[in-house]
Amino acid sequence: MPVTTQLLLLPLRSSVDPIISEDDIDVIFSNIETIKNLSVELYTSLDTRIKSFTDENVDDMTIGDILASFAPYFKTYFIYVDNHPRSDAKIKS
Repeated sequence: MPVTTQLLLLPLRSSVDPIISEDDIDVIFSNIETIKNLSVELYTSLDTRIKSFTDENVDDMTIGDILASFAPYFKTYFIYVDNHPRSDAKIKS
């Protein structure tokens, strides 16, 4: 995802002479920046927790609380997925 945002989305948005409209960019990329940020936060939280696991704290080796705290934000992924047919159609047009 960082590749998509850095190599495609950001150059398209910052172009002086854009090759596609801002509306088309929004349709094609949807909420990918939000998804990227959420994914980084989730990964960081999980990675930190997993790195803290030791043989001595076997009973504390859980990640459910992290997933539960992120659960309300998972709808963000549904928005992205629901937009895919529109994005695909726009790219093909």
